[in-house]
Parts: sequence; C-alpha cells; structure tokens
Amino acid sequence: MNRFAVGIWKYAGYEKELKSLQKMLSEILQNIKCPVPDHMSFTDYYESIWETDQIMQVPIYGYFQFKSVQMALEDGSELATVFKEMGIHNDINHRRCPYKEYLVSAETTKEVLNDLQHLLDNMGIEQPVVGMILVDDPTIQCGGLFDE
Repeated sequence: MNRFAVGIWKYAGYEKELKSLQKMLSEILQNIKCPVPDHMSFTDYYESIWETDQIMQVPIYGYFQFKSVQMALEDGSELATVFKEMGIHNDINHRRCPYKEYLVSAETTKEVLNDLQHLLDNMGIEQPVVGMILVDDPTIQCGGLFDE
C-alpha cells in the first residue's frame, strides 16, 4: 500500500512533498529506538509479532509505520511498475490531473480520497466503492471498503 501511495503521489506531481516527507521520516527514525532485534530483518520481526498484543504497543507500531513509509519512499517505484505488480496494465503515460495543494488535516481526507478516485477513473482503473469514517480514537487503526 505504501508503494502505491508513493507511486500515485509521484505520478500526480508531488515530488517536492515526497522529499519533504522523506526528510521528516529520516529525522523521526533517527530519534526513536528501533525495536527490531539485531538478528532479525524488519519484515521477519513484524511478521513474527503481527496479530499479537506486542504490535499494539505505540513505539513498536509507530516504528513500523514510519519505517514502512520510509522504505516505500526509498524504493521510489513508478506508479506503472506498482500497477504491473498488482496485475494492472493500463496505459498511464500521461499525467491527467492538475497539481493541487492540500491542507494536511482530517477535514481534507475525503477530498483527497475523492480526487484519487477521479484520477484512477481517468486512467480507466476499476475500483470498489470506498467510504471513509474518521474516528477520534488513536487506538483504532483500521480501514475498510463499504458503500457510502
């Protein structure tokens, strides 16, 4: 999912914002303790604790989120590459969306999601109906597809 997110933002012209995010994540990760034991890879460690209470510890889950996004940014795959890996072979050579500046806030999440859906529609990518519910509880970390 993170590689898709990086690819779509890159495709839509947000390279400057992605570089800024990468810098911010680097600074954050330099200042928090890595919970991954020396003898394990990042992936092996998180696979071993997934669906356990350990993953719900804020420092452990926070590190997972920050590092996962950083790894996707470092990978830097183009959207077409990510789509091919997902089995989507649509032609996406031409950018079909104007650059738009978004506020970083809960209030703009639906706008961003709608704009992303329009962008995918313009590429001819079929997608499920997606809705969003914002929850004011930091212990709830879930998402789902549903009819609005």
